[in-house]
Amino acid sequence: MAAPIPVRHAGEHFLVTGAGTGIGRAIAQRLAAEGALGPFHAIVANAGIGGPNEAGEGDRFDDLVATNVTGTYSCLRAAERHLVDGPGARHLVAIASILARIGAPGYSGYCASKAAITGLVRALAAELAPHEVQVNAVCLGWVDPQMARDGLADMAAGMQIPVERAHAIAMQDVPLGRMSDPADVAGMVSWLTSPDARGVTGQSLDMNGGAFMI
Repeated sequence: MAAPIPVRHAGEHFLVTGAGTGIGRAIAQRLAAEGALGPFHAIVANAGIGGPNEAGEGDRFDDLVATNVTGTYSCLRAAERHLVDGPGARHLVAIASILARIGAPGYSGYCASKAAITGLVRALAAELAPHEVQVNAVCLGWVDPQMARDGLADMAAGMQIPVERAHAIAMQDVPLGRMSDPADVAGMVSWLTSPDARGVTGQSLDMNGGAFMI
């Protein structure tokens, strides 16, 4: 029998960007299941773009940075102005990536954009701490929505191997041997925006199956 989902967000309202599919949808559903409604309590800046970029004509670097960094910054700043008044913690959460921690050939734009998010949350956390606003990022490894499948397809094409073989190779670097599920991410975000995580701010929490350890 599955354990009951705690109702720890009753009376709170969340904004989740990019909630139509995948990770964002799972986060929104989990928060709703835990009772979210009422005054504006937190934003989860999940929307972003991925994929490789190459130097030269058609380089996507600017698009990746504009969407993932400037877009995230704009969302967080806009939400900050509308958060319910304290006392009590309010939350800004940004979704980052393991590629904020490590480099990947051909992914300079994505790596740079996600690393910038971790710096952004540290600065905002220091700035907003006097107002009891906690600001954090979640750095994800392989998660099994469409973006991960697209990444595996690109990997397979580049190596000229089947997608199943690319998946097996990718999991060799993941000690737990599995991709995270969007529901796993939703659980992390729910905890991070709850009283259980009081005092956690300016952090970039890793969920990557052990692929990167610090």
